[in-house]
Amino acid sequence: MNKWFLWSFVSLITTCFFTSCNETGTDQIKDSKETLATFKMVVDQYPQTFLVRDVKDYYTSIVVNQVIEGLVKLDPKTLRPEGAVSEKWEVSEDGLTYTFYLRDNVFFHDHSCFKEGKGRKLNAQDIQYTFELICTKNEDGQASHGYSSILKETLDGAEDFFEGKTKSISGISISGDYTISLKIKRPDLNFPAKLSLTNFGIVAREVVECGKETDLIGTGPFRYGYDSDDGTPFIALVKNPEYYLKDENGIQLPYLDTVMIYVQNNQLEQLDLFERGKVHYIENIPPSRITHVLEDRIQDFSGEPPLMKLTNDPLLSTQYYSLNINSPALKDKRVRQALNYAIDRDRILSNVLKSSPQSGIYGIVPPLPKLLPGYDFSGVKEKGYSYDPEKARELLAEAGFPNGKGFPTLTLKFNTGTIHSAVADEFRKQMAKELGINVNLEGLSFEDRLSDETMAKGDLFRTAWYADYIGAESFLMNFYGKFVPDDINTPSHVNSSRYQNEQFDELFEKAQKEKNIEQRNRLFSEAEKIMLEDAPLIVLWYNEQFMLQYYNVRNLETNSILYLDLTKVRVKDWTKEEFNRLHP
Repeated sequence: MNKWFLWSFVSLITTCFFTSCNETGTDQIKDSKETLATFKMVVDQYPQTFLVRDVKDYYTSIVVNQVIEGLVKLDPKTLRPEGAVSEKWEVSEDGLTYTFYLRDNVFFHDHSCFKEGKGRKLNAQDIQYTFELICTKNEDGQASHGYSSILKETLDGAEDFFEGKTKSISGISISGDYTISLKIKRPDLNFPAKLSLTNFGIVAREVVECGKETDLIGTGPFRYGYDSDDGTPFIALVKNPEYYLKDENGIQLPYLDTVMIYVQNNQLEQLDLFERGKVHYIENIPPSRITHVLEDRIQDFSGEPPLMKLTNDPLLSTQYYSLNINSPALKDKRVRQALNYAIDRDRILSNVLKSSPQSGIYGIVPPLPKLLPGYDFSGVKEKGYSYDPEKARELLAEAGFPNGKGFPTLTLKFNTGTIHSAVADEFRKQMAKELGINVNLEGLSFEDRLSDETMAKGDLFRTAWYADYIGAESFLMNFYGKFVPDDINTPSHVNSSRYQNEQFDELFEKAQKEKNIEQRNRLFSEAEKIMLEDAPLIVLWYNEQFMLQYYNVRNLETNSILYLDLTKVRVKDWTKEEFNRLHP
């Protein structure tokens, strides 16, 4: 199958079979018994931690987001922020104070830490307690939690509280049990979206103080059930019978009674699980198997109703190498620029990935103008890096290392068990060929690689960034200088390259304050141009996903940031009559 036909066929499938596929008419759900079902999916990695404020990776967030809720969550279809434990909010005229009105029927899951083991009602004091917990130093006097930096830089008084100058965060005020106001330092249109981050999920004081925080006790639609490492490891989440939401027909949510999340980092094994009917959904088909799926099983996509459906979403996600700019070998930006010019990204895509995601010749922000109107992608591309080995060698010579002579060996750390080991090996070969530089490869577990990256233990680190919400800020915050700790021995969770540039920071902050979305994006793009000139990273490619699911899974919204909300997902077979009625 040639590439044109393959992509045309994918387009045909997504056009013909996704219109109205998530509609739920009043005659489809007759009683709650009909909605009980199990939904099974598979992810690449096991959750790294159940300490909510310390979650740093996408795979952990998938699990935690179904169990722990924050003030705000995202609509999985539009990705706009909406109320979670808060029903609504108001913003003051100056844009500095957000007042949230909490629901009065939200209960924590039952747990032995509560009186008589019964989960109590959530209140405004729980919000304050959670935010102050996030901004509390650990036993070593450091911020152990990556996203505390966001609150410290955003919420009025959070920095003083963190430094022990005050006993509470001055920017938090409470009125009664169900109203809480948050005052921020400067206007920020993305503030509600930031509050949807997994790390800002609300926890109960009783559970934390009795030492059971990692039991994952929240207010979400599912409760943590159990896990197993027998065969393919999995985590089971079970329906929360006390969940506060009902659908438009008055039926208790969630519809599912169980969610099974299997862990398998081999994509071919994931596809095998799917084709054997062991899971309902996989989020990434191996590129080498797309043709097989489409050609050999075309009948599975074309029935009435079809058995399967395929979606292809361009993602707000970027694969890149983070450069430790404090490494003696990488302090000179000419060296960092040389590494960027020396890499042949197209060769990696064709020979290693054997697929055609977009090459990383822009910046860290994926070139998706429809999602980011006003962003100067053409200008960013001019500051980006294409394959130019001659220019790379010139820059390296200017830095004092002609043909790599005298240049120290670099260490590239990557997580094993993935395609990234092959990508790293290709990078190593290219650096040796084009620059005469030796690169030592060190494969680590996902957790160890992440730990070494935040502690700057190495030169280059394979990493990726999935946007937490729609906006360039979600990417560029990784280079905001005020997130870098003063002490090199303190982990830098957000800005792991420890990049600092005053011009970048000024434009970043100016963009945050801007109310006009196009002007806001233009300012962010100007900041990115400055960052790219300094080259604290090597952009590799921009992710795209082919997601495969069985057609009887209803209301599962896929999106450009892979945000999953299973609250309204159902598993129910279609009758031919029902399918034809809703898909004329």
